[in-house]
Amino acid sequence: MGIKEKKSAKKVRSVYKSTLFKRYLIIMVAIIMICLFSLGTSMLLLVTNYWWNEKFDMLQDNSKSLVTLAAEKNIFTNPSSKSLKDVGENLVLISKATQSDFFI
Repeated sequence: MGIKEKKSAKKVRSVYKSTLFKRYLIIMVAIIMICLFSLGTSMLLLVTNYWWNEKFDMLQDNSKSLVTLAAEKNIFTNPSSKSLKDVGENLVLISKATQSDFFI
């Protein structure tokens, strides 16, 4: 084995080692990126679902309290202008607070 052959053998081994390292590095980076993407997507879905459920529950509670207020003022059986005005004012306050519209 001459000097030339030893140099070429070292060259082949160093090229093989660096490409093996690069392959493993690329595979690991790809696995980490896929994991981060899937975790981010699942977190986004969970937060969106929670937000929608929270908004739905809040609107449901507000509409129940509005119906209770209307029942207490007897606007369905005895519609006087004062009770309708009170309910209307409360309706405006609730709709501004919840940033939604309520219709009776």
